[in-house]
Amino acid sequence: MTDSQRSGPELIDLREAIAVLRMRRWTIVLVVLVVVTLALFLVYRRAPVYAASARVEVRPLTSALAYPGVTWDLQASMETESERVTSDPVTTRAHDVLGTRDVGVVSTSVTQTTTFMDISCTDTTPEEALNCANAFAEAYVEDRRETARSEYDAAAAPLTKQVDDAAVELDRLNEELAAATTDDVRSSLLAEISSVRSERDRAQLQLLGIPTPSPTPAIVALPASLPESPANKGYVSTGILAAILGLALGVGLAFLRDRLDERVPNRDDLEKALGAPVFAVIPRVPGWRNRADARLVSLAAPNSAAAEAYRAARTTLLYLANEGGLKVIAVTGPGQSEGKTTTTANLAVSLAQTGKRVVAVSADLRKPRMHRFFHIDNSIGVTSVLRGEAGLLSSLVRTEVPNLLVLASGPVPPNPAELLGSDDMNDMIDELRQLADIVLIDTPPTLVVSDILGMLPKVDGVLVVVDSSHTHRAAVVQLRHQLERAGGQVLGGLLNNVDAAAAKRGYGGYGGYGYRDDYRDPTTASGAAERTNGSANGSRIRTSPPTKAPTPRART
Repeated sequence: MTDSQRSGPELIDLREAIAVLRMRRWTIVLVVLVVVTLALFLVYRRAPVYAASARVEVRPLTSALAYPGVTWDLQASMETESERVTSDPVTTRAHDVLGTRDVGVVSTSVTQTTTFMDISCTDTTPEEALNCANAFAEAYVEDRRETARSEYDAAAAPLTKQVDDAAVELDRLNEELAAATTDDVRSSLLAEISSVRSERDRAQLQLLGIPTPSPTPAIVALPASLPESPANKGYVSTGILAAILGLALGVGLAFLRDRLDERVPNRDDLEKALGAPVFAVIPRVPGWRNRADARLVSLAAPNSAAAEAYRAARTTLLYLANEGGLKVIAVTGPGQSEGKTTTTANLAVSLAQTGKRVVAVSADLRKPRMHRFFHIDNSIGVTSVLRGEAGLLSSLVRTEVPNLLVLASGPVPPNPAELLGSDDMNDMIDELRQLADIVLIDTPPTLVVSDILGMLPKVDGVLVVVDSSHTHRAAVVQLRHQLERAGGQVLGGLLNNVDAAAAKRGYGGYGGYGYRDDYRDPTTASGAAERTNGSANGSRIRTSPPTKAPTPRART
């Protein structure tokens, strides 16, 4: 595999990882804050401990002039010297100085390539830590002096004994020589005296060759000073270490949540779940906090990324219309707040702007919202036509957008599923097919109510709108199977409400739908109240249109 072949997947993985970190940034921040706060709290609760340190310079046990190269040998043995500080002899000497067997914790550290050694002691008070460090430093220095003397004595003892023994022997031989009466005896004693003297002189020379012990084989180079603050209250260092640990844990948790996430975060995931292409990825509209607010971004912000995404979906729909005779399209979604009505309205505007005759139909008879986008009265609409209370042509409303007509839902009926699956609905769709180039039908969420299933055989295809922030993959798969079983053809999908940072990955958990509770039985008092409010004035009404939003015009 060449470098260019490897760079593609590696670059994608890097982008995906960055996308995970960007989207999960608040998770990471929260973990870091929790870890740092916990660490600082533990430091705050910790009993104060003070640390004092004395520096000792370790020198050769013998004269440096008499023992060349000892410095390097000493450096090599510094680790051994550091262990000697906590040995029993040194500890005993320190305890004798301190007058107690209960001392702080002693530790040592050696400065690299030097013969300096720091002896540290931690204790509950500054004074005890100071005394402990100095006591162990002095005890070590004294122990090293004794070591120097002991090593010299051990090396000199046999030679000294040999010299002393030779002196005794010479005294004896000299006495015998003085008492000798013959020349032969005298000659023999003189030869023996000469031999003993030679052995004595040799021993004395060897004794003089032994390096003398250094008077200062170790010194306290820097006594300990009184510590001003506790050693275990390092808030800054603890905070930094905790932040690093929290960052590592936060990043790990971010990727774990991403791995366990079952939402539909990107185009590829939606296409796999839906089994159909995604026409467009619609980004989250900045500043649009109120999801209940009906806003036509295609008109209010035509240069925005969301408006451009609707135009991208429009291009695909126009291609399908020209190549496959596509005219009537049902728009649905798995559950609540997918953005299907918003998508239907904005797609209708975008299609009409190309010069196509477009009719937007509000077939969500349980919870209609289409009329809010175009600020038209909802007292007459689909239910009025299906019940025979009004004609189709008289129920269509012309908008400010040229070539765009809107058919509102009308009063909320007690039997929406039966109305949408009736022959009258089929006849209405056939009539709309003759009037318009493209008909977009906004329908209820398919996984919550079955209203759309009865009309599927009469529409040319279904466009599925999925919200990337909460829709579950399993819900999309279930929706696809349900539409296929009912004879519907899934044309494609639109991934809605996509965070720019989440364009590559999916995030968070699935919050469910909760749409059914809002779909009240129209026969209840609440449903009756909605019908009453919808037709209270007995005629079409207008709401005050927002800036750049279309206003209703006369019916055709």
